[in-house]
Amino acid sequence: MAQRCDVCGKGPSVGHKISHAHNVSKRRWLANLVSLRAVA
Repeated sequence: MAQRCDVCGKGPSVGHKISHAHNVSKRRWLANLVSLRAVA
C-alpha cells in the first residue's frame, strides 16, 4: 500500500527523532491511511 492518499494527497511527514541525550536522527511520520471500498 502506497503511503499517499489518492483522495486528499496526504503523505508522510519528515522530521527528527530526538533522544533524551539529544541524539538526532531522521524519522518519518506516516499518515494513518485506511483502505475503503467505494460504493457506486
